[in-house]
Amino acid sequence: MYGMIDTLRCMSLIEQEKLSVEPRMFDLVHDALNPVITEMDVRLQKKGMHVKLNSHEINHLYQGDERYFKLVFRNLIQNAIQYGNQNSEINFEIERKDKHTKITAYNEGTGLNRNKVERVFDKFSRFHDKNDKTNKNTFP
Repeated sequence: MYGMIDTLRCMSLIEQEKLSVEPRMFDLVHDALNPVITEMDVRLQKKGMHVKLNSHEINHLYQGDERYFKLVFRNLIQNAIQYGNQNSEINFEIERKDKHTKITAYNEGTGLNRNKVERVFDKFSRFHDKNDKTNKNTFP
């Protein structure tokens, strides 16, 4: 529940242009991804899903604000649980290239029609029929 409240709080701050970023060095996996996986564990287990990390990096140090990475990871995992296939993996790949870090997330699920991709970043957008079983609440 805290995660949802934090997400709404951050959205409000973004709209008011008052979102503050407190960059520091942190580990993307240890400090951001793993705590979210732990937070979402009950929901993952209910759907028979697990998170898999693919990375060749020894450490995943990054300069940024870990709070917002947690927010992104939480959103990606919630969407994967809600729209993903039962008993499947949620995959994250982390790859460093020069001074950049590339994070890729994917899973098996219903997918998104190409004609709706342009709305993917619209606030509160929904892309599935309200009678579709994947649109049902996944929160305990």
